[in-house]
Amino acid sequence: MYFIHIIRCLKMLPPASQPNLVIFYTQNTNIDSIKSVDYPYVEYVLLDDERAVRKPTLWVRLVNKVSRILLKKDVIEFPYQFEPYKRELDCVYELYAPNPLFVTRAKRCICWIADFQHKYFPDNFSVDEYKWMESAIEKVGNARYEVALSSQDCVNDYVKFYNTGNNTIHLLRFTPILPEITHLSLPEVKKKYAIHKKYFIISNQFWPHKNHMNVLKAIHNLKTTGYLDDVAFVFTGLLQSHRTPEYIENIKQYIVEAQLEDKLHFLGLIPREEQLALIKGSLAIIQPSFFEGWSTIVEDCKALNHFILLSNLRVHREQMEYSSYENHLFFDPSSYESLVAAIKNVLENGYTLKPFDYSQDIQKYVQSLQKMYGL
Repeated sequence: MYFIHIIRCLKMLPPASQPNLVIFYTQNTNIDSIKSVDYPYVEYVLLDDERAVRKPTLWVRLVNKVSRILLKKDVIEFPYQFEPYKRELDCVYELYAPNPLFVTRAKRCICWIADFQHKYFPDNFSVDEYKWMESAIEKVGNARYEVALSSQDCVNDYVKFYNTGNNTIHLLRFTPILPEITHLSLPEVKKKYAIHKKYFIISNQFWPHKNHMNVLKAIHNLKTTGYLDDVAFVFTGLLQSHRTPEYIENIKQYIVEAQLEDKLHFLGLIPREEQLALIKGSLAIIQPSFFEGWSTIVEDCKALNHFILLSNLRVHREQMEYSSYENHLFFDPSSYESLVAAIKNVLENGYTLKPFDYSQDIQKYVQSLQKMYGL
């Protein structure tokens, strides 16, 4: 979705300013969703095993053979023959470190680093995942590639943890362009998912740092004090976590022990339009995370101009202040009692939504892209 959104925003530029794009993809890429943007100046290049293969030359093999004996590693890191694309590229934009297939052909390399969660919650990652991210970020710094970061909070973390002055840093605050949902009937969507009461919605993957357990504890408190007779809680996202399966088992066990089944709806992955319709039709969205680089669900809520209860992270405050967005309440993510108070505030006092025009944020994002790419 991230790269698709960049393409959509580039399409908003005047035709004379729209760059020519070359999109490299594999058999696993959902290329049809990218093509559906209908960007006018684009070339698609499939990377398959025959066209993008490792082909070290004889001298590279000899040097690395000696280095493996003496140093226990290859000293020539990118022994690739550039097969898929022969022409020079003005700029390569990649997640973390650029693919070595492209870096030798590019005048500029910009690396998007999503966040630095692994520094704050290393236990959420395998040893190999942690090492890979550290190695990739180190390569970016050593090679003096440009870096794109999604928030000032991420910029501060990059400087804090890697203390690098080698890289040009681009601040690129993600702003989604939402699909149209006016054709959907909220009653029909609620009927489809058997939602018959007023509801709050939590729309995150079930990873430990997303903090679902504190939400469940808040729901249990509210239920036992009689606050939820006609209120439910809707969850979207797969109830699984490949990194920490025990976390999912703890959630399931708590739901049974606290007897919360009648208050919860777990929808799994649902169509994007239906997700947005349910957000718009909710009492409020709850974003309880312990960590974010730049929360997409917060941006969705702002784009829909809907009320949000969100954890008082630095980056969440940045997202509110950046847009001067007023339709929110903060709570302490480490305290379920704090979330209980926020939910009670909505149930007892309600709210009046302040007008908000999200198009101003989208335009700022487009301008950031223009500046970063030099368009």
